[in-house]
Amino acid sequence: MMKINALDVELAVVSALHIRKNLVVPNVSWGLLHGQEADLLIVYPSNWMHEIEIKVTSQDIKADKGKRKWVIGWQDPRIHQFWFAVPEALQDHPDIPEHAGIYTVWDRNEHALKKLKNHMAWLKNNGHQVPFENGYSRDEYYRLFMMTYHYSSCYMLESEVRAAFSGDPWYCARVHRFPKKIKGARKITDEERSQLERLLTLRVWSVKKHLALEKQKTQRLKKRIKELECQAKPN
Repeated sequence: MMKINALDVELAVVSALHIRKNLVVPNVSWGLLHGQEADLLIVYPSNWMHEIEIKVTSQDIKADKGKRKWVIGWQDPRIHQFWFAVPEALQDHPDIPEHAGIYTVWDRNEHALKKLKNHMAWLKNNGHQVPFENGYSRDEYYRLFMMTYHYSSCYMLESEVRAAFSGDPWYCARVHRFPKKIKGARKITDEERSQLERLLTLRVWSVKKHLALEKQKTQRLKKRIKELECQAKPN
């Protein structure tokens, strides 16, 4: 099982935030907030703004427990609601503030694989041939699965079956707990919203530069691999 990281959590949460409708900006500090950094800021069409704190380990949560912004009354006055985004295993962590909402991030493929194993056990217990034990190919298994899944108490979508075979994580986010509204918060102004949009635009070009550098590294590695392969070939 691959270890989930902060970027995995961030991308899973962003996919649930309707970015076509809402403004979502990562890693905001300078340019808007003063004296603190927000992992994610979400501005809704109403100009209410929410903040999401991303944590991936219990140690992360404990280490920042004393942060002033976690205490009601110390937040930036423009933060209307405060959320945590954490892996599923941390969704009930006792050090997450009571007023904070919680997004839990889970691996849909891992869940699909568990359901798949339960389904295979059901097939075996009910006299059906079990894939893999009988040398079925993936396509043959899909066909067998679609013929038998509706008799099983373990309902799965075909997309979940394919996901379980991929072996790659597919992180999704869902609301585990809604936050309490912060009293005294105000909506951001149109000028502040424009500033966030500007920060997001600047971030795009930073990402493009990073991708270009990573592409150059990949090309150099490919070239080096070819050189080593040529050296390893017998004359």
